[in-house]
Amino acid sequence: MEKSSRIIRLAVVSSNYDTVDAIRRVAETEGWRVIAKVGRKYELASLAQQRADLALIDLANLDALHLIEQATKTLPDLPLLALATPERFGELQRAMLAGTRGFVRHPIVATEFIAVVKSILLDHKTEETQISHHTLCVAITGLRGGVGKSTVAVNLAVAFHKLSKLDVFLVEAHNNLSDLALMLNIQPRHTLNDLVDTAEVDTRMVKSLLQKHESGIYVLSNTLNVSEMAELSQEVWNQILIRVNEMAPIVVIDTAPTPDLVLSEVLDQSDMTMIVSTPEVPSLRRALDLFDTIQGDENLQVDPHLLINQLGMPGGISERYIKERLGKDIYQQLPHDPALATLAMNSGIPFVLSQPRSRLSRGIFEMAEKLLPRTEETEEADTNTSSRSFHLGSIAFNRHG
Repeated sequence: MEKSSRIIRLAVVSSNYDTVDAIRRVAETEGWRVIAKVGRKYELASLAQQRADLALIDLANLDALHLIEQATKTLPDLPLLALATPERFGELQRAMLAGTRGFVRHPIVATEFIAVVKSILLDHKTEETQISHHTLCVAITGLRGGVGKSTVAVNLAVAFHKLSKLDVFLVEAHNNLSDLALMLNIQPRHTLNDLVDTAEVDTRMVKSLLQKHESGIYVLSNTLNVSEMAELSQEVWNQILIRVNEMAPIVVIDTAPTPDLVLSEVLDQSDMTMIVSTPEVPSLRRALDLFDTIQGDENLQVDPHLLINQLGMPGGISERYIKERLGKDIYQQLPHDPALATLAMNSGIPFVLSQPRSRLSRGIFEMAEKLLPRTEETEEADTNTSSRSFHLGSIAFNRHG
C-alpha cells in the first residue's frame, strides 16, 4: 500500500484526547487522516457518514462493546480494530467475538500501529479498489461572487472525467437558481428542488435527478425557474451528499458564495476544498478568512487549498505579492482570459473541451492531475498527457461526524 494511493481515513472512537493525538501523529507520517469526536458521544450514524476506511474503538469507552456489535451488523464492510491498554487485554476476546479484526496496543508504538493498520487495509483492498468505491470529493468554495467558482467547478469536473475515465458527479450545493445548467447548456427535467418535501433521500432518488452531459459527466443541478425555487433543509443536504459520495468515484461540488449551513455540510463531506479568489484585496481577504476558519476547526477533515483565478488581470495584485503577504501556498493559479471564459459561458461548452490547449485549460488539467489519486486509469493517462511537477505542502484536518 503506497502513500500515493487515495487518502486513507481512520475513525477513532475514544474519549481520551492523548490517545487520539498519539494516533494522529503516527497516522500523519503515512499520509492518513484521523477522524475523531473526542468528548462527545459517538453515534453509529457518524461512522457511516464519515466514509471511514477503518475504525479504531477504544475499549476504555463505556459503550465500546455495544458499538462494536452494532457496527458489525450495520456496517459489515467497515473493518474494526480494538484499541486497548494492558489493563484492557482481558476484554479483547469479547471484542474479537463482537466483530473486531484485531487490536492495537496503547500507548501507541508507531511501527506496530502502522503494521497492523496496513495489514487490515490490505486484507480489505479488494473492496476498496472497486470502481464504485468513493475516491475523491472536491468542494469549490469562495465567499465572494464573481470569482469564477462555478466556471472552475464545471471545467474541473470535465477534466477529471477526461483524465480518469471514471464517473464524475457535478453537484450544485446551494438553494439558489442553477448556474451549472446554464453553463452546460442543459435543461434538467428533474432538479434538487424536487427533494424539498423528502424525509429520507435514497440512491434511487438521486439517480432520478442526475442528467448526463455530452462531456460524460453527471450533473445534479438546481432549477432554472424562480417559481420552482425551494430551500432544502440541512438534513436533506447531508443525505444528498452522503448518497453522491457513495455512488460516484469522483464528486465535484459547487457552492454558494455565502457561509451558510449548506456550506458547512459540504465541507463536512469533502476531502478537499479549492478556495477560489481573484487577485483583488476584498476577494483575497475573504478567501483567507475561509482558509483560516477551516484550518482552525479541529473537527473538520477537509484540506483547504488556495486557487488564484484571473491572475494577470488589469490592476490585479501580482503573484509574488500574494505569496509574500499571504504566507500561504498557492495550490493553483489560472490566467486571466476573459474572452475564452465568456465564450464558454455563452456557448454552453466548457473551455477544456472547446480549447483544451489554451493556458486556461492547461491550468485546469494541471490542477486535476494533482488532485486525482493514483489509479491504473490515471497512471495510463499520465503517459499520454504532459504535466508539470509541483511541490506543495498539505494540511490535515479532522471532520465533523
